Amino acid sequence: MDQQTVLARTRGYVEEAFLYMRPGLVLSDRDSLFAKGVIDSMGVLELIGFVEQEFGFEVGDEDINEENLGTLADIARYVTSRSGNGAPSPGSTLQQGQCQPTTDPDPAEQAEHTKTPIVVQEFALEEPKENLLAEQ
Repeated sequence: MDQQTVLARTRGYVEEAFLYMRPGLVLSDRDSLFAKGVIDSMGVLELIGFVEQEFGFEVGDEDINEENLGTLADIARYVTSRSGNGAPSPGSTLQQGQCQPTTDPDPAEQAEHTKTPIVVQEFALEEPKENLLAEQ
């Protein structure tokens, strides 16, 4: 699957799932989904679910960062680097779960753009679900 197809599918999902209440928002392929307020930590989980279901591979914990999920273009690059099924392309020297860089990184630029992890908030019930259901 090519990057343009992945980009179009991802844009469609983001517009439907996150931008339905903000029809005037202009979102370019390189706009940060976080900085523009398109998604938050819960949105990341929804986005990961979409990627896994739509493109047929599991997003590893080590892949949950802004480099892979920060913009629509980043998501398209990440998904196509996984070759659509979670496995490297035939003949590739990549191991399962690795992404192939699109260009050799400039050391100065690489230091400037380190991977920033996306923080996903976890919520816990104070009482077990069974107790909450029994009280109703």
